[in-house]
Amino acid sequence: MLATDLAYAAGIIDGEGSVSIRKRKERSTYAGYINVSMCEQQAVEFLHATFGGHMNLQKPRADRPKHRQQFHWGIPAVQAARFAEIILPFLKVKRAQAINLIELQEINRSIAEDTRKQRCRMHPAFFGPARIGKFTIDPALAKRATELYDEQKKLNHRGSHDALPNNSSPAPTPSQSSGEDTDKPAAGTAPAAPFSMGVR
Repeated sequence: MLATDLAYAAGIIDGEGSVSIRKRKERSTYAGYINVSMCEQQAVEFLHATFGGHMNLQKPRADRPKHRQQFHWGIPAVQAARFAEIILPFLKVKRAQAINLIELQEINRSIAEDTRKQRCRMHPAFFGPARIGKFTIDPALAKRATELYDEQKKLNHRGSHDALPNNSSPAPTPSQSSGEDTDKPAAGTAPAAPFSMGVR
């Protein structure tokens, strides 16, 4: 991947993007999310084609006919952390938020590994999603994740570009306004595409 592409992507995130940490209520854990909302279709299509994620179009509301349509792009969880890592050298405004998101993903990786070990120690009859709530999380990891979540909210509150919808799909709908997160794309969104970590 060209360094100029990474610099361009970082510029979009600095100017028009949001780098957030959101709470997964059903699991009492946190997930990173990066999204962009713009009127410029070409820039959003570049992000989607180059880095994957979800992309869709939000047309103006009927009562606001003079508003322009907006294109939304978003990338969740592990993908968001990978994206943050490769554009980090080029970020200026959202650098602190990106560092928090990367650290959170490392915490989530540790929690997932610890959960796997706990699962392996259990009787096979207890395997499966029904037992997920019975696993314990290292209190130190849980505490640090909560600290990152709180810090990210404060960082994002400082700038007008960082106000985030309480859902993880790029285009919020009334049914998704409860604040619960999901890593699944919204209905009608373009599918994710993989991207390479190599830089030229």
